Parts: sequence; C-alpha cells; structure tokens
Amino acid sequence: MDTSKVMLQAARKHIEKLEPPLHIDWYEEDLLALVFDHSFEVASSHLVLHFIEEHEQKKALLQKLADNLQESGILLR
Repeated sequence: MDTSKVMLQAARKHIEKLEPPLHIDWYEEDLLALVFDHSFEVASSHLVLHFIEEHEQKKALLQKLADNLQESGILLR
C-alpha cells in the first residue's frame, strides 16, 4: 500500500522478479482511511515512518498495521 502510484509500480517491478511468486494485494490508498474485511499475514512499512512528521500519526499508522495483522502476523519496518 502506498499513496504514490510511482512507488507501487517500482515495488511491483522488483517483486515480480522473485521466485517463487508471491501473492500481494496492492493498494494505492491512505492506510488510515481503509477498512479491511480480512487480516494479513505480513505487513511492511519500509521507509514509511521516516516521512511522517507527527508522533501521533506514526503511532496511529503502526496501530492500524497491528490491528490488521493475523494473530501470528509479522510487521516489517
């Protein structure tokens, strides 16, 4: 998930080269605005927190990621 189409395309380009192929849901959205109907096995926030200035927004983002992970889910940051 990213709000930038360019960043999603760059990520997709690298991910598509991996073997075995991974199943990834791609979202061009603001994470805090989305409501998911399922939980995730893995979430990654690589280079995301760096661009968020406000401490409370960082905290909200990490909480949203945690709330949408499966019980044994993994958060990479």
